[in-house]
Amino acid sequence: MESVIQWFDPSLGTPVVTVSKTGLTFNPAAVALLDSPAFVEVGVDPKAKALVVRPVQRQIVGEEDTGPSSGTERALPFRRPASGKPRVRVTSRDLIRFIEASIPDFTVSGSERYLARFESNAGYLVVDLKQPLRRRRRRKTV
Repeated sequence: MESVIQWFDPSLGTPVVTVSKTGLTFNPAAVALLDSPAFVEVGVDPKAKALVVRPVQRQIVGEEDTGPSSGTERALPFRRPASGKPRVRVTSRDLIRFIEASIPDFTVSGSERYLARFESNAGYLVVDLKQPLRRRRRRKTV
């Protein structure tokens, strides 16, 4: 039973991915769950109305970094090794068009935040497009 428990880390919070017209933004918790990879592959499960994000390892030949490992031509750049930013943005309008084409009743109009969960046995992050986070109402200041 211990192997299926996901423990909450209060320093990171809940993993959230924002979907906008220009790409995806991963909050620090989502980046940490993916283990800050240099590249990712993004897939769509139209039936579950979900995105699947899988980390891709770098291929290093000798001392030279040759990019994503072989067989992963679909990989998108995710995080630079020297980047200290806690959030990661994957900019790709084509990716958003692909998502909209794969899930016909899903349309990106602005930017919307969605809950994500990590499937540890499969090693990927699942972004549930049926669970948008509600926006906080701003208090009026006088």
